[in-house]
Amino acid sequence: GSTRQDPDPLGQALAYELQNPSWHIPRDRVVEVYSELRSATFGIEDLVGSRVFLLAHQAEVIARVLSSPECRFMLADEVGLGKTIEASVILKALRRRDPAMATLIVAPASLTHQWRNELSKKFWLDFPIVQPGSGQIRMGDHPGVIISAEDLAEYTVYWDALSQKRWGLLIIDEAHHLRKSQTLYDRVCQLSEATRGVLILTATPIQRRAEEYLALLRLLDPRRYRSESMESFRCVLEAQQPIRAAITLAQPLLDTADADGEELLEELEPLADVLGDDAVLAEMLSDLADMEDSPQEAREVARQIVAYVSANYRIESRMIRSRRANLQISLPQRTLDTSYGYAPIGEEEQALDDLYDYAQGYLSAVDSTPMGVEYVRALLHAAASSPQALCEMLSWRAEALRQADRPAGDERSLLSPVAPRHEAQRLRRLIAAAPAPDNDRSAVEQLARQAQQWRVSSEQLLSELRLSTISLPAHDRVAQCLRAAYLAVDGRRDAKVLIFASWAQTAALLVDKLRALLGRGAVEQFVAGMADSELQTTADRFQSDDECCVLVCDELGGEGRNFQIADCIIHADIPWTPAQVEQRIGRVDRLGRTEDVRSVPIFARGTVEHDLFRLWDAGLGLFTRSMSGMEIALESTQDQLAEALARSVRQGLADLLDPVRRQSDALREEVEKERLYERESDDKELRRQFATIGERYRDGSVIRDAVHQWTSMAGLSNFQMRGDTMAYETRNFKLNAMRKARFLPPSMAEAARRLGNRRTTQIIGTFSRDIAVRREDLVFFAPGDDPWTDAVITNALECDRGRCCAVGFHRERAEGGPFFALLYSFQINPQALYAARLDPIYLLHAQSYLPRPYLRLLIGLDGTPIRRPDPRVDLIDLPFKASPLTHLGERKVSGRDGTSALARFRERYPADVWSDMLRSCEASATQFIQDDVIEYAAERADDAAREFARRVAGWEAGLRWQARSGGGAEVERPALEEYRQATESLVMGIRRPIIRLESICFWDPIEEGR
Repeated sequence: GSTRQDPDPLGQALAYELQNPSWHIPRDRVVEVYSELRSATFGIEDLVGSRVFLLAHQAEVIARVLSSPECRFMLADEVGLGKTIEASVILKALRRRDPAMATLIVAPASLTHQWRNELSKKFWLDFPIVQPGSGQIRMGDHPGVIISAEDLAEYTVYWDALSQKRWGLLIIDEAHHLRKSQTLYDRVCQLSEATRGVLILTATPIQRRAEEYLALLRLLDPRRYRSESMESFRCVLEAQQPIRAAITLAQPLLDTADADGEELLEELEPLADVLGDDAVLAEMLSDLADMEDSPQEAREVARQIVAYVSANYRIESRMIRSRRANLQISLPQRTLDTSYGYAPIGEEEQALDDLYDYAQGYLSAVDSTPMGVEYVRALLHAAASSPQALCEMLSWRAEALRQADRPAGDERSLLSPVAPRHEAQRLRRLIAAAPAPDNDRSAVEQLARQAQQWRVSSEQLLSELRLSTISLPAHDRVAQCLRAAYLAVDGRRDAKVLIFASWAQTAALLVDKLRALLGRGAVEQFVAGMADSELQTTADRFQSDDECCVLVCDELGGEGRNFQIADCIIHADIPWTPAQVEQRIGRVDRLGRTEDVRSVPIFARGTVEHDLFRLWDAGLGLFTRSMSGMEIALESTQDQLAEALARSVRQGLADLLDPVRRQSDALREEVEKERLYERESDDKELRRQFATIGERYRDGSVIRDAVHQWTSMAGLSNFQMRGDTMAYETRNFKLNAMRKARFLPPSMAEAARRLGNRRTTQIIGTFSRDIAVRREDLVFFAPGDDPWTDAVITNALECDRGRCCAVGFHRERAEGGPFFALLYSFQINPQALYAARLDPIYLLHAQSYLPRPYLRLLIGLDGTPIRRPDPRVDLIDLPFKASPLTHLGERKVSGRDGTSALARFRERYPADVWSDMLRSCEASATQFIQDDVIEYAAERADDAAREFARRVAGWEAGLRWQARSGGGAEVERPALEEYRQATESLVMGIRRPIIRLESICFWDPIEEGR
């Protein structure tokens, strides 16, 4: 039979169905906690039920996406602010709504394994990676699949299969890189257009770079932006400049205590001329004009004006950009230690001099072709890593030049770095395919001989290193790197050092030498070529094993991993792209870290490498400041570096310093303007609420206590508490109690499989999110995350037990006569929304206007509410079994007269009397709710109506402005009309909420001994 029940407590009471009071408090607690939880999280339990630390800005993003009827958003947070986590929580929540939803994730090859691991470990979703050699994947057996952007572009067979499937959600990671391949970009656009939901994860775009901006918007919504011409888009961008200028000028005044209304009005009033017929804006400006003598109130109105304009006059409101500077959290400082720079001498100095001469002559001979410049750049980069790396490169080149038929390479695919797993292959192809002028072979062989001499002298120096001498400065790159690592861990048991080396030869050398110095167990490596299982084991050991204090990575370690446990980052070589520097530092500079993020670059002073370091440090400030939304714009620096090398190998990068510094300053100024423009549109109140929610539910005690009480009654007793973890054993379950509660446990086979537990009769987990984040071997008992907790809560809410009871208490416990205790829950009424055939998701927009999630009423027989300090108020929280209370509905025969407690109760309160008492109580409760809750609901509905009207008016004004500016705003009008209709329905739902009587308990004073 069905396990679902939902009887009416009043009907149970009228029929004298008075249940054991032991069930009453446990069920009431579940009702209260769940009602509070749904109200506090705006109906999105995933905000507190995810096995990750969600910060307030992430929760705001997730709530915004999940409350939209169409999930089509661009997450463009700055690096390190948690876009991947946001997307994963959204994915998990959407799957909870639609378990059959199929998801496709497109990510760079370097991130596909990270996506798979994150989804598996934190969200228990198995997403296989579609790749050559992976075998046949039955897509119907999985919630979705992951494919690398590179494979999607290259393999037609994958494209044919993926493009024919109907996807429910498409997630595109690192979307700003897609334009590097027109085939890939076109394919992803086609997928986006055919998919119901789309999440685009990208670096922060800058409006001034219109082509890149529009390309991203076309991915977001091909139907709207495909026909948008660059000319019309530039017109919209240009029209927004005076809006942003006015807000940028007003923003400093909002943070100044002595700014008055007149000053604010002076800066904001020009908006009325720019934006034209916006009645809401005109009204707000009029309010501001009336507040010249009230600075504090004037600033608040000014903030509302800025937020209103920012929200409605953006180019695309579905692009969400969280910025570090806007977050109300403490972020770590980035520091730079340049004391390990050194002056090259002897064989190294000569080798570098010969390399520069060779490179300059080579570029002259090949007319600085793009392929030739990239070949030279690769040689310079190898030399600035280790002599071993340079020798390997020159060996590859010499081997290629000795072949009669040198392979031709696809120039486009060889001109820029690729995913770390494929970079060595690209370099080898580049070395072979680069133009070969006359006498290049002899020049390469001569340079290789000098590089070999440098290698021999370096290896001799390294062989003489001892613990007694390692702390002394050396004129050698690798020795300086070893010295920096040794001094960072010397004498510190808990030290953690992250070393990055772009070249496999350098990384291998460092691992070998560091193990000789510190011990084999002290050093691990994380490099391309290792199996995924090896990489995961290595990362886990570095994070959890005190013995392992050094992790040596190539650029694979810079892609998506969390190594914030590290004390410092040693750059054994300097990357040639700003993004790689940011990716390296971003592994440590992550949300939640409090200590400084220290970078230690190793570089040869007075060399081309030193000039590169100065570009990144003095020019862009990469080592001490976040890129702060400049990631996309700074990609053009690659072209600038190539042009500088083509002009002069020795001097080109040095000459680039001032132009790069000016470019950086201009970009940061542009980013700051956009940040100020968007800052007030962040929902600060919502973020404050989410921060409070996160803290309240963090340790899990609120949900744990309620679930414990109910499971104890529902036959799942004798659970074992082990600190903050808990184990349920099926052998301890009481089947009779489970039948009474009609509790049917869900299948936990999936949990057992993931936890590596062969015993499916045992469930071990925790209610604490802190522990769940650290212990992926535990079930996380949280609504929305685990079927066990969901099943317990659902059972308590639907069970017929605990809804109606009668309790006897001794008069000495509390003075006063009989009374009723009633528990009501409240929900937004969806009837008007359903009648209009609109998406139920709109209900989330009204959740914050709910008058209250639940109400407990105590009403005496005279119809008056009972409040403190009446001692009867304290009775209702007494646990029945541990208190001198009596079950007045007991059916078992007891007492000298051979009757049951229920029979005696019915004799005292005959049906007509009992019915009158219940009806009178119901009428009094209804009147109280009408006077209290419903009147307040009407006020909240009026507030909602005003807010919704302002949103509609603002949206409409923004569309008119875009249309005047040349944009294709008309596409949004159907969505606006639907939202207008939905908000009208929501106001009706708030005004007349669903009032549900959850339980009724009659409390009757009895004489001692009765």
